[in-house]
Amino acid sequence: MIKKIKKLLKRKYSLPKVGVKTFNFPRLPVNWNVKIPYFKLEGEPKKMLMVGMSATFLGMALAMTFIVAGTDDTPMFPQSADYYAAVHQYAEMEQLTVGEKRVDQTQTLNLITGNARINSIYLENLDIGKATGLNYSLEMFGVEGNDTNYYKCEKLIIDGLVAPKLEIGNATAYTTIVENNVADGNSFSVTTATVYNHQFGSERGALDIPSVDGGDYDRILLDTTDGNTTCNTITLKDVRSYGAGVILERFQVGTLVINNSVIGDGSGINSASFIIDSSFNSSNTTFNNNVEEPISIA
Repeated sequence: MIKKIKKLLKRKYSLPKVGVKTFNFPRLPVNWNVKIPYFKLEGEPKKMLMVGMSATFLGMALAMTFIVAGTDDTPMFPQSADYYAAVHQYAEMEQLTVGEKRVDQTQTLNLITGNARINSIYLENLDIGKATGLNYSLEMFGVEGNDTNYYKCEKLIIDGLVAPKLEIGNATAYTTIVENNVADGNSFSVTTATVYNHQFGSERGALDIPSVDGGDYDRILLDTTDGNTTCNTITLKDVRSYGAGVILERFQVGTLVINNSVIGDGSGINSASFIIDSSFNSSNTTFNNNVEEPISIA
């Protein structure tokens, strides 16, 4: 028995070769032959494993991209939705694109910008507001008592605003220019103080938010509650609201400009519609040609 085993071990064995084989299929209306090729992979096991895993992850990423792109109900900026600027920036995306549907399903454009560094926010030629149910049609806000929750920008420009009310407070501007506005009563109580002249540095690495030009929303929210927001310029140009006013707070800018705006809630010039309260601090202030008239924006 031992001798037989030794003989078996001494024998040379070879596996059958797998090559190109032609299979003849049963007779059908069309005669055909199919050739099945064989493939030979060579390389170190670890390298081959890494290549396979990389290909798998790449395929999954591409699949998710097509799934997101092909989902009809995924909001794309500037559709009404919640948009998280910091999430886009952490993902090293250059532009704000995809949003998240709001739970309340309102027509609100909500820019959640805390902990993000943004080039510019530009809102132009927009119709906002609704008849009832809103405290404000446009609101810039953060967290009271938290010094990191501010919009720290080079410029904030409000040009051609039409609104029942405009309130500004809990903010600073190194230079403030308020001119050529008409309001149903003005109340300007700016506190003169030494404040920072905020300037924006390089645009490198800053998130680009596409300009919002034309459209209508019930509200626009500029939300910095998650943390400090750094930006170059915020511009509100030819924004028209009704039913609820505009409040801008929690910003620290180099220059604030408010011009060519019409503000009034119809309460009369003795009850101011355009308010800059004493919680707003500025080092240099210019007021020029701001007229009071009985105006009602409806």
